Amino acid sequence: MEKNLDSISIGNSYHISQIVFHWIIALLVIYQLIFGNKIEFLELEVCKNNAINTLKSCQYLNTHYLIGVFIFLLMILRVFLRFLFGAPPLSKSVPKIIIIFARISHISIYFILLSMPVFGLFMYYYNSEISRFLHIYFSKVLLYLILLHICAVAFHEGVLGSKLFYRMASIYKKKND
Repeated sequence: MEKNLDSISIGNSYHISQIVFHWIIALLVIYQLIFGNKIEFLELEVCKNNAINTLKSCQYLNTHYLIGVFIFLLMILRVFLRFLFGAPPLSKSVPKIIIIFARISHISIYFILLSMPVFGLFMYYYNSEISRFLHIYFSKVLLYLILLHICAVAFHEGVLGSKLFYRMASIYKKKND
């Protein structure tokens, strides 16, 4: 019996693996944005050359580094899952222009979440000023995109009534929602 991958995510919500990855990445990104400002102006060489790394700011840097690499790996898996399982269809009542903006914002978020760790690694290992600038700049852009993302969900729920939040929050598959 051949298994149809589309049947795994039938209904109005994403596949459970996509939901889990979305929320794990969201929590990690929020953590990074909150605590990342503690290391924004830190001299990387001080931490890299400090064998003991006892400075509190260096500990933030090490944690930021590890979580950033973890986010990058999770995002690669998330993109793979997106291609594998796709996305449930939006309500037919959603205007085309909103669908276009949604795709642009999602692609932007994915691009930033995949590129920020790369810039961070270049900044860390090569002390690249352009990588530092891009890493910090993209963190600001990401914050605005996340706020836009949250507002879009509220708009979909409150104005369009399209149960958008259900798609990324429910692990229960219902065909008739």
